[in-house]
Amino acid sequence: MEDNSSLEKLKKRLYKEGDNELEKRTERRETFSEGEGIKSYWNKPTRLREDFKQTIKSMKKKTKFPYFWLFLLIGAIALFSFGGLYLLGAGIFPGANVVSSRNIDLGLEGPSLVNAGEYNRWFVSLTNNNAATLELSDVILKYPAGSLDADGEIIKEQRFPLGKVRSGENIRQGVGFFAMGEEEELKEIEIILEYRLEGSNAIFAKSELRVIKLSRSPVGISLHFPKETETGQELSLGIEYVSNSEVVLKNLYLKIEYPPGFRFVDSSLPAVGGKNEWEIGDLAPREQHSLEVKGILEGQDLTELVFHVSIGRKDENNDFNNFNSQTASVVLKRSFLNLSVLVNGKDVDVISSGKSLTITIPWENDLPTEVRNAVINVKLTGEVVDFYTLNVSRGFYRSSDNSIIWNFSSFSDLSSLSPGETGEAKFSFSLKDVFSVEQPEDKNFSFVIEGEMTGIRISEQGDTSDIRSTFSKEVKIASHVQLVSSVLHYSGPFSNQGAVPPKVGEQTTYTISWSVSNFYNDVSAVIVRASLPSYISWLDKVDPAGEDVTYNASTGEVVWTPGLVEAGTGILRPVKTFSFQVALTPALNQVGDSPVLSDRPSFEGKDLFTGVVLRTTGVLLKTNSIPEAQFNNYLGKVIE
Repeated sequence: MEDNSSLEKLKKRLYKEGDNELEKRTERRETFSEGEGIKSYWNKPTRLREDFKQTIKSMKKKTKFPYFWLFLLIGAIALFSFGGLYLLGAGIFPGANVVSSRNIDLGLEGPSLVNAGEYNRWFVSLTNNNAATLELSDVILKYPAGSLDADGEIIKEQRFPLGKVRSGENIRQGVGFFAMGEEEELKEIEIILEYRLEGSNAIFAKSELRVIKLSRSPVGISLHFPKETETGQELSLGIEYVSNSEVVLKNLYLKIEYPPGFRFVDSSLPAVGGKNEWEIGDLAPREQHSLEVKGILEGQDLTELVFHVSIGRKDENNDFNNFNSQTASVVLKRSFLNLSVLVNGKDVDVISSGKSLTITIPWENDLPTEVRNAVINVKLTGEVVDFYTLNVSRGFYRSSDNSIIWNFSSFSDLSSLSPGETGEAKFSFSLKDVFSVEQPEDKNFSFVIEGEMTGIRISEQGDTSDIRSTFSKEVKIASHVQLVSSVLHYSGPFSNQGAVPPKVGEQTTYTISWSVSNFYNDVSAVIVRASLPSYISWLDKVDPAGEDVTYNASTGEVVWTPGLVEAGTGILRPVKTFSFQVALTPALNQVGDSPVLSDRPSFEGKDLFTGVVLRTTGVLLKTNSIPEAQFNNYLGKVIE
């Protein structure tokens, strides 16, 4: 009952006239006052729009946020997964059946100290201490630079397929090679193991380095250099080299690094690469050779100059792999007495045989002070010298040691030499007409003039000191070559036809022969040539067959190229001979004449000992030049 009375009371309040509660609640207010902390949006539309935009932007940012973290989370999971797989494969995490490179023992067993050029054997040792099998395993051996295999060929690396290496398995692979390099040089050998894991195509690897030391070079070098020399004087540098290797050393080169002021003059082997490099080729075990280099040093007094000599091998890239190096120093001293040697008034190193020679030794006092009691001592050596013809001017010859001496007792000019004073000593002799050539080694003839000039130096204070200057000169003898040209009709390698004497309008054939002799030195690049007159026909018949010969029909020139003609040809060896056949058909205007069959042939070749080009000529050949017994001068003249 109480509840009903309450409802009744509420009705009365709602519908009470003049005081309607419902109207109060729905009544529209014309104005609103801004309460504290409440913003007035309705009367500020611009601000409303700006805040609305900011709200939208904020919502967009909040929308991107979850995607960023989502991608980051996915990337982290992928990285962790792949990294985990790698670490498991590498064996970082211990597990029940994973493979770790740390559980693989890899090494090279063998000597640590070896002789270069000596064949040594090593063993590649591999032990798999993992619980799993290594699949498709290969061992790769990378050899030190310049190494040679058992056949003496360059080897850089070698691969040994092992296949499966099971858990606990040990493998030893034998290898052998020749290490090459300088004495005391350290060489690295790299051993690499490549393997795969079951169910994976990834290749894993482990590598180790083994260092060996070379206790001996494969090539020994001995230097024979003077300890001192005078500026401007020629010096000789002797180099001997020998193979210490058990295998043939191929494609060897010798190089010299010259000091400043050195001028190359000559060498016993032809130089390449700027006159400081020689191709010495192959060197068999224990084979020994030598090289002599001549040159002149210029520089300041008491300067120590260093020469570096190296022997090595060039690879396919033309890189030089050094096998041995040696150095030698030469002290350069000023020449107190300037000396030289002239042959027939000229500074020459090559002369022809059979000549009379006058030797002049000019001197000059280069000191600022006087020199007293000067003595010149010269020694003359060489089997080509005819000592019976020796004549000394103002000096004397001592036959016991083939010395020639000038002093102040026989040559008064030597008693005192003022600063800058000049003079000369002279002697003469002849070379033998014929040198002894009895065996193939009898070649490359020369004579040597060497000596010294001594004296007493007087200083400005009156002090005295001994001084000495030396000189040396080798003069080489050029080879003697002969070219003999001849014409034949009744004899020779061809059967000649036709009228003798030659008859107008009829063809007569002749044989022309060239013979070459060479006595003292090997001569290379030999060429003999001659021209045939236009009325002479080339019949294209030569003897011996196979000779290198050409004929130019336009010029009529015949060229024979025998190449190398060795020393002793015509003495120890047969004369080199070449023959060819020609034909003559005389014309009326040649009646009574002996027509020319060939002009004078010329010889040209390079003397390998002296380096000079040798030239000589044969004789003009005519129809009346036939030396055969059944021939006379009348039979060479053309008849009608």
